[in-house]
Amino acid sequence: MLAQLSSATVRERKNSGAGFFTYFTAEQKPEQKIEADTRQLYASANVKGLDGALGFILWTQEGYLDVLEGYTEGTGNTVGMDLTQLSFEIIDNQMKFRS
Repeated sequence: MLAQLSSATVRERKNSGAGFFTYFTAEQKPEQKIEADTRQLYASANVKGLDGALGFILWTQEGYLDVLEGYTEGTGNTVGMDLTQLSFEIIDNQMKFRS
């Protein structure tokens, strides 16, 4: 997991209003793939300026980092927020990877 994170770069960011999608790419894919079922791994965070928390899921494709999805857990929305400048505090973390 750490090898993939250290070699990944952000390819694209999209603010959906109900959260965001950050797409990753890597010039060279590490030999070791992520074996965890990432649908069961998540984190939640309080975000300054947002009504409710943001949830996060890290999606993989064929064992490699693909997309970080952030989604609103309350009634707030991310319209107009500069997502690269968020101030947040993790309140729940189930991101326990095996790689």
